[in-house]
Parts: sequence; C-alpha cells; structure tokens
Amino acid sequence: DIPILIDHFIKMFSKKHGKQVKGMTPSARHRLQTYNWPGNVRELRNVIESMIVVDYDGILDIDDLPEQLVEGDGRHVDTSNVSLAALVGRSMEELEKMFIAETLRATGGNREDAARMLGIGERTLYRKIKEYGLS
Repeated sequence: DIPILIDHFIKMFSKKHGKQVKGMTPSARHRLQTYNWPGNVRELRNVIESMIVVDYDGILDIDDLPEQLVEGDGRHVDTSNVSLAALVGRSMEELEKMFIAETLRATGGNREDAARMLGIGERTLYRKIKEYGLS
C-alpha cells in the first residue's frame, strides 16, 4: 500500500504546490516504506507534502525527508545547504519567527498547510503570526 500512496501523494501535492516532481530516489522511497508510520496514512500524507514543499530539484531524496525519519535509522541530515553559523547566537523566538515566515512563504500563505507542516494547531499559528507581526 505504501508505494501506491507515495505515488498518489506525490502527484496530488506536486499539482497543489505547482511543482514538477519527477520522482523519488530509491533511498528515500526505501526509508518511507520501512518507517513504522505511527500516524498512519495522515502522517505519510503530511511527510510527502512537506518533502514536496522543501524540494528544490524535482527529485525527492533523503535530504527532503523530515528530520525524525532521517534520525530514525542513524543517518544524518545534510546541512550543507544551510548556513548554521548564521543561526548560532539567535534567540529561539527569532528562529521560530524565521521558520514560521519561511513555512508561510513555502505554502503560499496557506495557514492550514503551514500549521500542519510545523506540527502546531492553526490557532497557535495565528497567535504566533500576530505576536511576530507576520502577515
């Protein structure tokens, strides 16, 4: 069932987010197929959508997986594209504001999708948008 669902969600969310995702690497597909999926189909759906939103090259790979799936098998997240030095010394509040703003940008301002991707409720997201002066 998982391979069929993966392909279905890739098509669905590629269209929704206006991305041309050509496929998924065998390593990413294997990781999704061997993961326990405690949240069942809804969790798989959210993971695929998240992967599509953060993908930049049209091929879903391990680097597009959420951290909890990558850490689960001892692999590390590739941070070569991220300047971690630029984040050091910033407050958690500032980092949270940056992540919320970036997620809203990635979802085209769709608060429901952004809240789901961030793993928080829509009310919480709305409150934080007001708190940080985001729009």
